[in-house]
Amino acid sequence: MSQNILITGAAGYIGGSIIADILSKHSDEIDKSQVFASVRSDEQSKALSNLGIKVLELDLADEQAVINEVSSHSISIVVHTASSIDPTLALPLINALAKQKETNGKPTHFIHTSALGAFYPKSGWPSTVNKDTDAVFETEKQLADSNPLRKSLQAVHITDLTALYWQIIHAVLHDEGIPSGKEGYYFGVAHDMDMWEFMEHLAYVMKTRGLVSEAQPDIFPSDGFAAEAIGIPVQFLDTIFKSGQVAHTN
Repeated sequence: MSQNILITGAAGYIGGSIIADILSKHSDEIDKSQVFASVRSDEQSKALSNLGIKVLELDLADEQAVINEVSSHSISIVVHTASSIDPTLALPLINALAKQKETNGKPTHFIHTSALGAFYPKSGWPSTVNKDTDAVFETEKQLADSNPLRKSLQAVHITDLTALYWQIIHAVLHDEGIPSGKEGYYFGVAHDMDMWEFMEHLAYVMKTRGLVSEAQPDIFPSDGFAAEAIGIPVQFLDTIFKSGQVAHTN
């Protein structure tokens, strides 16, 4: 029996890229009639409707609305690429899938999107889980750049990332029994990237397109200033700005 899949954050970079990848490369395994996209506005809905998929303008924080949509469209797989910082957007989806499983007795699957920054102690992750205690880490620290702000991040090209998502979706569709729950963590890391070089190039491109007045990136004067400027709690700064750093030091 075919399974319907809902992709949240479908108008965003990752969500939209996953949809494009499915439609362009995997139409032999999943028909566009099985693909549902969750968006927040009429403009986003109109843009995605041109792809021939079913678009749901849905408030993910409205649990009853989410339950109704998941049930009425027989959705059994959710790929959540909308904001991972706000748990109120994920819990209604999880509860809706649980009810769907209770109703038809079929397995349901929730694929959550986050970043490596979620494993920082400031994000609530126990520091003992990834504390650097082995000799190899001590040696690595001695060889590392002494600058308190690390200069490199781990990155992945969007096509490699969508390929990873498809491997997971494919395994679910074919009931391959891949690790899930506490064992179901999948990391998309392909290469290192110089953080400052990236930001300087980004600033240059934005300047050439007339989006900013200067080609030199500025540094926020404080964590509090940065948090207020982008509208997030200050404890989430590490998660967002350093999400590619695999390890931390005490």
